[in-house]
Amino acid sequence: EVIRLVESDLGKVQMSGTALLLLDEQENGRRALIVLAASNQGLENTVNRLLELIPLNASYALADCLLQDELALCPTNIPDEEVEAELKSGGTPAEETEEETETDGGADISDLNATLQGSISLGETVEAVLAPEESHAWTFSDGPALIDITVEGGDDLDAILEIYDPDNQLLTSSDSSFSGGVEQLLGVDIPDDQTYTIVVRDFFNDGGDYTLTVSESTGVGEAGTQVFVFVDDDGVPLSSGFTSVDEILGLLPENFDVTVWTASVDGPLQEGMLLDYDLVIWDSGDYQNAEGFFDEDTAVILSYLDAGGDIFITGSAPTLFGDADLAPISDLEVAGEDPVLISGLNVGDIIQLDQTYDAILTDLLGEDTEENSTGFFLRGPASEGSGNVAGISFIEQVPSGEQRSIILMVPFAALPADIQTIMMNNFLTWFGLISG
Repeated sequence: EVIRLVESDLGKVQMSGTALLLLDEQENGRRALIVLAASNQGLENTVNRLLELIPLNASYALADCLLQDELALCPTNIPDEEVEAELKSGGTPAEETEEETETDGGADISDLNATLQGSISLGETVEAVLAPEESHAWTFSDGPALIDITVEGGDDLDAILEIYDPDNQLLTSSDSSFSGGVEQLLGVDIPDDQTYTIVVRDFFNDGGDYTLTVSESTGVGEAGTQVFVFVDDDGVPLSSGFTSVDEILGLLPENFDVTVWTASVDGPLQEGMLLDYDLVIWDSGDYQNAEGFFDEDTAVILSYLDAGGDIFITGSAPTLFGDADLAPISDLEVAGEDPVLISGLNVGDIIQLDQTYDAILTDLLGEDTEENSTGFFLRGPASEGSGNVAGISFIEQVPSGEQRSIILMVPFAALPADIQTIMMNNFLTWFGLISG
């Protein structure tokens, strides 16, 4: 049998059958009496005894108690009392400390409005669940390194991803996807081994589960990657006469080697000039060139494709289609199953363009469509020809290897700014020019 004892200057007293009373003198002059007992019945007996007897005769109420200063040990008058609550004491009371909100060796994160979950290392993946109205903070100290940070939210989580420097200054953030989507920060430069803080939030503050990964990056884009942007603006404008060159250049990685060739300024392309480029972007904006395959620029680009070159084509009426029929388009519907091309989006999402455009109407997803093609955008429900393809990718086998093409049959600039960011990242990842 185990006998539990209370050890004090009054001696060793068995907990069973004994109540501990402590008189607490408070700063406001009031007094509080704390009563502890081994069982609920013992506590009730002791309290009732005090309430009944102290007003009449305090000395009599405590006559059979051991007294010392503000402490008293009194019998509960319960034979063989069962110990339901055990008092453990001894040692030096721990000093009260404020809740730790500092990162390891870093600044106080309380101003980030996030709860510290722990640390995450390079090459590590963690899983966690955000409660409603909660944000999570993870520390990273494995620098110097160039890293990619990826958070994949559950079906109900519209994640926001942020990273802060050791002084809690925001370095960069990502909020480009919808619920259940993926947020990525690619090529984040961590120049030292100090503590950086990664924060995961929910846009709607409803909470949800997520997976967070920090991996070594090959960079936002490998230095020396060569991209040729052909601004094909010598056709007939379908509306105001514009191209998407500014939007495209603003989203290409800074360490890409980019050449811009504008038809109205630099003239026609020269045979063989594209062969050393990793990617050609053919931007015709809202211009239409009826010559199509017979245009001299088209011939140069086709030679580049035959040699295995990759291409991204965008415009209301890409020159490849000549004077194909046009139809109004004002929205797009996300489609297809390519996990890279629609990363950050959900099948069925509707994307509103900045206005209604006349754009080519073609059935590239008809019965004759090859297995190597994937439609990722369809004309939306508010557009004429709803359900016809508006964005498609191709992978061809050529003597030099694999050749990849993307055709977006609206001006790239017509997409909302956040969708432009998502799609450019997806396109460059699909072409293998950046890490996804």
